[in-house]
Amino acid sequence: GMANTPASQNDFNTSNANNTVAAINTVPLTYQWMQPSEPADLRAVRAKLAALQVDYAPDSLPVQRQQARINELERLTREEPAAPADLREAKATLAELKLDYAPENLVFHRQVVRIQELERLTREEPAIPAELRAAKVELAVLRVDYAEQHPRIQEALAKIKVLEQIPA
Repeated sequence: GMANTPASQNDFNTSNANNTVAAINTVPLTYQWMQPSEPADLRAVRAKLAALQVDYAPDSLPVQRQQARINELERLTREEPAAPADLREAKATLAELKLDYAPENLVFHRQVVRIQELERLTREEPAIPAELRAAKVELAVLRVDYAEQHPRIQEALAKIKVLEQIPA
């Protein structure tokens, strides 16, 4: 096994291991010993951040995006503990988009509209099936780009009509 491995390969493996250890050492202890009560989405993004820190500098965009996502999910856990998973995800994505886009940008605006519709549905139609909820959100987002008579809007409306016929 090891005897046939060129020295450079061994050096590569060793340096990778050292990077991993270094990355783990830079993660605050509170992250290393996560509370089981912490939401799964937050645990997942923390793990992703730790992995990114192996390959990227702290001030790099991938690390900053992931940190923005973590900060938003932490805020939501504190301030909006009842927020549904899709709304948490949408808000975390918006926090990430803030690093790359101005609020006037369409990518950013679409995400704001997605969040507004998720919040409206959470308030006004909390019991609708997930598929119908997703279809209504899609329609709201499509309306950013298309007029009401556009085939994509008409298709989305037709899909909602069908989903509304299905007994809950």
